[in-house]
Amino acid sequence: MTALVLASSYGAIGVACAGWLLLRGERTPAAWVGALAVTLVWPLWMPFALSAGPLPSSSPRAAERRVARALARAREAARGTPREALLSEKDSERIVSEVARIARRLDLVESELAALNGAVAEPSAVRDRQLARLRGLALADGRALEELAERSELLATELALARFGEGDEVVRLVAELGARVEALATS
Repeated sequence: MTALVLASSYGAIGVACAGWLLLRGERTPAAWVGALAVTLVWPLWMPFALSAGPLPSSSPRAAERRVARALARAREAARGTPREALLSEKDSERIVSEVARIARRLDLVESELAALNGAVAEPSAVRDRQLARLRGLALADGRALEELAERSELLATELALARFGEGDEVVRLVAELGARVEALATS
């Protein structure tokens, strides 16, 4: 194998990884810089990306927008069908409102993390515990937002299938989405 073929293969795989990363999140300047870095160091990045499970949205607002779009699609798919009552406008607004609350909280947690990480201080056990707790909150909220976005998208697709007589999971998905939102509302 020649050096040119090897370099071309390395670059092609790097570009594919960067493209995958950009497709999964928002295309902000920071995301483009990250994609450029992944292009160069994809062999180091890939094991972490594959073992971390689904990539979270690049921002809490991206998940919030995904939920709002999916619920709008779901309501449109259910309009004029017997399943329209399963997801009322009030229910949709409540879900979007709760997702917005979690997104705002995640923004605050990430701001605190950035401030604590940016502070020039001697390492201490208290600071380390605070960092760990903030990271845990950020991870939990990020996962919750991503899960709600995925569930909302599944519901929209299932309601679209129901219009054609194929949606048999609608009731279960509405119940799961409602239960997850209730759990978040109490956290």
